[in-house]
Amino acid sequence: MKFIISKIATFFFVLLVTVPVMTFSQQLVKHTYASSMVKDSIKYNVWLPRDYTPAERYPSLYINNYGALSYNGMLAAAHINNFMNSLPKAIVIEILSGDMKNMGYNYETGLVDSLGKRFINSLKREIISQVESQYHTTKFRAFIGQSYSANYANYLFQHEPGLFNAYVLFTPEKIEDNQPPFELTENLINYYNSHQTLYYLAPAAHDLPRRHEYAKDVQRKLTKLDSNKFHFKYQLFENADHNSIVTHGLLPAIEYLFSFYNLRENKNEKLANAFKMQQYQLNAIYGVQVPITSRFQFKYSNLAAEHKDLGGMDLVAAYFQDDTKSDNSLMLFNTAYTYYDSFKDYPKAEKFFKLSIESGKKFGNAHTINGYTWLSTMYLDGLNDFDKAWTVLEEAYEYTNSSFYKYRLGLLAMKADKNLDEGIKNLNYFLLNKPTTFPDRLMAKEEAAYLLLAKCYYKQKNYKKAKTNLEKCLKVNSNYAAAIAWKGEAKL
Repeated sequence: MKFIISKIATFFFVLLVTVPVMTFSQQLVKHTYASSMVKDSIKYNVWLPRDYTPAERYPSLYINNYGALSYNGMLAAAHINNFMNSLPKAIVIEILSGDMKNMGYNYETGLVDSLGKRFINSLKREIISQVESQYHTTKFRAFIGQSYSANYANYLFQHEPGLFNAYVLFTPEKIEDNQPPFELTENLINYYNSHQTLYYLAPAAHDLPRRHEYAKDVQRKLTKLDSNKFHFKYQLFENADHNSIVTHGLLPAIEYLFSFYNLRENKNEKLANAFKMQQYQLNAIYGVQVPITSRFQFKYSNLAAEHKDLGGMDLVAAYFQDDTKSDNSLMLFNTAYTYYDSFKDYPKAEKFFKLSIESGKKFGNAHTINGYTWLSTMYLDGLNDFDKAWTVLEEAYEYTNSSFYKYRLGLLAMKADKNLDEGIKNLNYFLLNKPTTFPDRLMAKEEAAYLLLAKCYYKQKNYKKAKTNLEKCLKVNSNYAAAIAWKGEAKL
């Protein structure tokens, strides 16, 4: 644990406590500063995304520590960092001092008191200023609130336009008719019709009728705004109540906040045009470019392949390269494989398979395995060039010293019915020196090697050794379907 005390500008001191949190690899940094505006200590947590680096810029999500959202900054960060959710990296700011006293919101008037105004000034000039200078955030700032804090979000929406450009409101409160009030002035309408803004409103089915009425009133008024600039979503959660809404709705809300990261596919549109549109949307809403990652590349390359858009695929190939990133070899491999499998463009596939291998060497042997394996496969299956296929695998073994490539040489010999003696020799070497590291040990199994040996001997008409190795194969794995099927075919 590391403690750092630094002076920021001339009006407050900041205490930072860095705490590693292993869940989904996010990192927690605790902040405390003496605010000259609130005349009190202000505390907030910053949850950094996995693989955070100051070289990148990140959208930010602010959560007041109130109601069902209390101490849920870690949950929001976990959703973002969970690879299965396919969300972009973002920073979560959990404002621990964002309680009722400091918010100072009044349901009857829809306004904040004097302390509330000072707290907003602290939010603008201290918290946000610190976060943006220290953590390299983009212009995208979202505010997430529940119940009282959701109404507070509407106050910010009405009286501080531009402070945030995205809002998430879970189960906002209503006391009486027009309490709290929610009105859009002409100035607000003009502002939100000309500035990219996202608004997500989430009531709960098992909540009080008055809260449903308030949410519907807000929905009715906001849907009159220009949907080209103001992006609104109303989502009623059928199984949620006033407080369980966060459990049900937090992930869908975050997914909506980042929904414009998703490629808007138009089947009649060229990929180059779709790419330009997404670049525009990401820059206008989030202040970023299309991220150069394998996840985003996968969407584009799939679209190019589906529509046989070679020009679009060339654009993907040129854009999705970054030799400083560990997944660069994967991006180059994906490009190569798409050229090979979908376009049968073997010269381009060969070029990018080789680039993938060279890029992978910078980050370890595991990053080269796809390139070596599929380059060899392309030489044999695509170009019918056994010698090149064999040479690639020999080079791979020489570079990595992994017996996995001995297995692949045996497979190649059997498949092409060439170099069978060498194939048998390589398979026996593999069986004596089975790989123990990931991913090699998962990609070549002992029973599969024995089956290949049986097939090689069978091709040489050495049926006795073929039968012996088939028996060894089934002894290792008696349920090995490929071996059982081949046994019937070969009549051994």
